[in-house]
Amino acid sequence: MPLFTDAVWYPYAVEIFGLFGILASVVSFQCKSHGKVLFWRSMNETAFGLQFILLGASTGLMMNVIGCVRNYLLAKNVHLGKSNRTFVLIFSALFVVLGLLTWEGAKSIVIILAKVLSTAAYGNKNLRIVRTVILLTSSSWLVYDFLVGSYAGVVCEILTLGSLVVGIFRYDVLPRLKSKEKSE
Repeated sequence: MPLFTDAVWYPYAVEIFGLFGILASVVSFQCKSHGKVLFWRSMNETAFGLQFILLGASTGLMMNVIGCVRNYLLAKNVHLGKSNRTFVLIFSALFVVLGLLTWEGAKSIVIILAKVLSTAAYGNKNLRIVRTVILLTSSSWLVYDFLVGSYAGVVCEILTLGSLVVGIFRYDVLPRLKSKEKSE
């Protein structure tokens, strides 16, 4: 059940959290370092977690809370040059269990899948792989956000998808094109 829907500030709070989430998401995929990408993704997940509290979307809330912890641990391991395999397995299992415990119907499947895939992506230090996989997970969140009434979330995912495409072009495609030009 949504919380505080009778409060005068309710619609504004929902949108303000969404706007912060949008900003953090767009910024995240324009970063060059794994740690900065995951920092901004955590800011995004925090903002939308707060929005999901107000919307009564328990699966989205739990996935974002655990996602922030996951992001911190994965970024730390990548920074230290350690393997993330164990964390990827643990967090993937945790997302499945929490998704089932907070079951909201078929829309929960979309988010469980998105979180498992994003866990595998964020556990990888190769940002090209991260950006490519997040195209799919962001599309999944777009569907979930629409279904739970997070219209700022829908806008966020549309902008995130655009930011991902720009990031892929800037950091993955353009350098390869420049490299080919130099070798010819």
